[in-house]
Order: sequence, then structure tokens, then C-alpha cells
Amino acid sequence: MFGRFAIALALLVLPLSANAQWQFNGVPVSTAAHYQADPLIVTDGAGGAIIAWFDYRNGQYDIYAQRLNSAGVPQWTADGVALCTQPGNQITISMVSDDAGGAVLVWQDARTGTLDIYAQRVDGSGTPLWAADGVAVCEAGADQNDPIIIRSANNFVVAWFDYRLAGIADIFAQALNPSGAVQWLADGVQVCAAAGNQFHPRLATDGIGGAIVAWEDARSGTNDIYARLVDKFGVVQWTSGGVIVCDAAAEQYEAQIVGDGAAGAIIAWYDWRNGAPDIYMQRVDYAGVSLWTANGVPICTAPFTQDAPSLAQDFSGGAVVVWADRRNGTTFDIYGQHVNNAGVSQWTANGQPVCTANANQLYPRILRDPTGVHLVTWFDYRNGNADVCVQSLDYPGTSLWTPDGVVLCNEPNAQEFPVLVSDGGGGAIVAWRDLREGSYYDVYAEHVNGEPTPVSQAPRASALRVLNHPNPFSDATSIEFVLPSASDVEVEIYDVSGRVVATRRLRNAEAGSHVMTFESNANGSALRSGVYFYRVRAGGETVTSKMVIAR
Repeated sequence: MFGRFAIALALLVLPLSANAQWQFNGVPVSTAAHYQADPLIVTDGAGGAIIAWFDYRNGQYDIYAQRLNSAGVPQWTADGVALCTQPGNQITISMVSDDAGGAVLVWQDARTGTLDIYAQRVDGSGTPLWAADGVAVCEAGADQNDPIIIRSANNFVVAWFDYRLAGIADIFAQALNPSGAVQWLADGVQVCAAAGNQFHPRLATDGIGGAIVAWEDARSGTNDIYARLVDKFGVVQWTSGGVIVCDAAAEQYEAQIVGDGAAGAIIAWYDWRNGAPDIYMQRVDYAGVSLWTANGVPICTAPFTQDAPSLAQDFSGGAVVVWADRRNGTTFDIYGQHVNNAGVSQWTANGQPVCTANANQLYPRILRDPTGVHLVTWFDYRNGNADVCVQSLDYPGTSLWTPDGVVLCNEPNAQEFPVLVSDGGGGAIVAWRDLREGSYYDVYAEHVNGEPTPVSQAPRASALRVLNHPNPFSDATSIEFVLPSASDVEVEIYDVSGRVVATRRLRNAEAGSHVMTFESNANGSALRSGVYFYRVRAGGETVTSKMVIAR
């Protein structure tokens, strides 16, 4: 049942992040001489972020990193700590949190005259923990390219494509322990050595120290998508050469992969089988068996081009994917789709619009936030130059923030290729490369909270504040909210598939504090234990959050 009573306002006001350093248009992460670009970002585990980039301040490309705390204050050396300054260029970085306040990075490294793979771990104080300038992951003959890293149990698993065998690109992988020691065969285990080239591996953890590797594969003469498991001991599983994820007609590119929560993986790509790029997806289990339609389920087959997919787990064994979409025939917009664990699209056919502002929106990136929303960032030409934007999507796919997204930076010239990490409370820290100086790219970052407001700006005086407690709960929980002005109120409870399990409404509720009690067996049958979401709409605002029934 639902009731209503007044309670102290102080109990309901959610704390906002500190704004001591964040500023609209971003705080400088590095503005050192010459060129800093292509930032990556991971959480520092304390509401801030670690950001890494490659950097030309020394006349070659080196690896630098900086940590910003939750207030946006740099914690390490001004303009970043040097993680590798060896001769030759160090580029194409991948990074993962070490779950201990620091990060582990890998990159391709030309110090020997050919491209090798090196790695470094940095702790929360900015101190490199492994060998100076990094430990060698692979120094085999010829070039190694495009390394990617994930954490899997106690291993940091790395994959790359490698020209050591007759000048043909093959897929290799290696694992490092927390001390930086390689765990598998020297210079890596061979994941795929099929005919033709295999490029651009991507990784999903199996949860126990190994990884599922997906890649682009030209063995047939056109680009297809393959995958294979490497277990925690470095033993390659599944069919020799990998299992077919998609070998449909024409070309398939840009495989993206996330775990499915059951030791398998979900893979997305863009696909030319219909004459123009479309978005397709497939799920494979731990045995390498495809669980959805052969060659993938169509996610978007709208006219013209859909490409640049980005993928994040949902909360129930499925995934949410976003992409750049030119269905209007002239410019790119951002669209998204939620696919459940059975491969069934949950939102509007061919995708839900995330941003359809004028001009182009490009390079979307998505992450899952623990509050139950998905956060998306992209760069956007609606104002004439590339600006950085961000949006929050609730579980039914509704855009929760300003239509077409919150603008985080609209400085002159280009702000491009944003990356983001959750702040753990429905907001995000976003980093990007920035040409405001006019000649060289720098790295900037900004924080948008769950309101949404760039933290540098004053929070809105009138904002819908919502919380529920207890959480988790067994039989009942109280959903508490403060209305800044009188309005109708709608509260919906839905499960992880997006199915609404309860709806309650208040008509013309007065300004002030209110409580609605949700009972897990209110409709005569008890809901199962698990994750649920509630969405509160009032006064033109929407707040979505997660709650857990635990019996």
C-alpha cells in the first residue's frame, strides 16, 4: 500500500559532489607543450578517476597519467606522471582499474625498432609499481599491435594482433599477475593462426582468470567475426581457429564484447550484409556455442549507415548497445537498444534515439552505472565545432537528462573522442582531447552528477530528490521524495527485463516531502528476490534508481 506523510527535509536531500576544482568546459588534465591525445579513464575507487594518454611533449609519443579526486583536483605531478619515456613512440593504450585505487596499462612500444607490447601498473599515489618504463608483455619478432587489457580474477589479461608468423596478422594473448609477471607462454599464447589476417581483438572476462577473445577475421577473403576462450591457465579452448560468431555475406567490423554474467559473452558489430552498415549482436556461452540466431540478431537495419557500436552489460544477462546512425540520410545521430539475454530487443524497433540534434553526433561510448542507469557520451557538432555531450538512459530507454544530452564543453575548436567512468551515484567523469588552444590537443575532464549538472555549475534550486530505504529489503521499502512544487507524481516499479510490476500515482501532490511504501507482495503474489528499478516522475523531471529484494 502507499501512504503519505511529512518528514524532515534534511533526511531526503542527497549530497552533491564537491565542486572545489571542477569547472564548466572542463578542468585541465594536461596542457603540457605539444600534443596530448586519446585519453582513457578508469575509476580510482574513491569517486575520482585515473586518466592516461599518449603525449608528445618530449618530441616522441610517451605514456603519461593523472589522477583527479572527486572534487576534480589533480593528485599527481602537474600535467601527469610519466609511465614510459623510452626512445621511439609508445601509443595505442589500453587501461583497466586494478581494483586497489590504481590502474594497469598496456601499449604498443617501438623502443626496439619494432612494435612490442609493454605494461605498467601505477598505484593511487602515482607511483609506478613494475619495472621502470614498463614490463615486456611480448617482444617477439616483427610487430605487435592494438593491445587490449581486462582484469579477470587475479589476472590482467592482454590480447593483441601479431605479425611474427610470415607477416600475417594473428591473435595472441598473455596474462600478468598483480606483480607484473607473465603467467602464460613467453611472448603469449596463440589464439588464432588461421589463413588471412586476424585483427583488433577485444576481451571479456570469464570471471575466473581467463578471457573470451573476439576479433575481425579475413580468412574467408572478407571480414568476419570470430571468438575463442583462453582459460586461466593459458590453454586455448573451443574450435581450433575460433568459433564463428558471424560469417554472413560481405563485411563485419568493429567487434565489441562484454560478459553475459554467466561466463559467456555478448558481441556486437556493424555488418554490411544488407548493402549498408547495420548493427548485429550474438551471444556465446562458455562452451563457445552461439545462443541466438546464426550470424547474429539484427539490432538496427534502418536505412543508410549504422556504425561505431559501443556495448555495456545490463543487469540481467543482456546488454545495451549505442551507435552512430545516419538513417536521416544526411547527418549522424546517436541511437541505442537494450537486448535481453534471449536476444530480444526491448526498446523501439531499430533503436531508441539518444540524440538527434542538428549536424553530426559521433563516437558514442556507454557504461553501466550501479544505480541502474546507462550513461552515454559522444562528440557533437550542433554548435559548429565538436563539443562533448552526455546523456543518462533508464532501463526502459528513456533519456533522463536534457533532451539531446547535457553539453559538458563548448570551447572553441574541437573537443573529441570522450571517454567516461561512473561516479557511482548516477553521474560520470568524462575526459576528452581538446583543441581549444588552437594548435595542439590537450586533455580535459569534467564531472556531471546525477542531477544532471556539470559539477562546476551551481546545482538547480528546484530538483526532484528521491531515495528508498531499506535497500535491500524483504517485504517493504519506503520510496521518499521531495517535490519543489505541487505536481502529479507517477512511481513505476519494473524488473530487469523492463516489465512494469507496479504503478502508483498521486494527483496534484503538494510541495514538500512524501513517502510511498512499496510492498513486494502487494499484488497478491510475492516478487522474486533480485534487482528491480523504480522510476519517479514529477514536475517534468524523472529519477530512476535500483533496489534489491532479498529474502
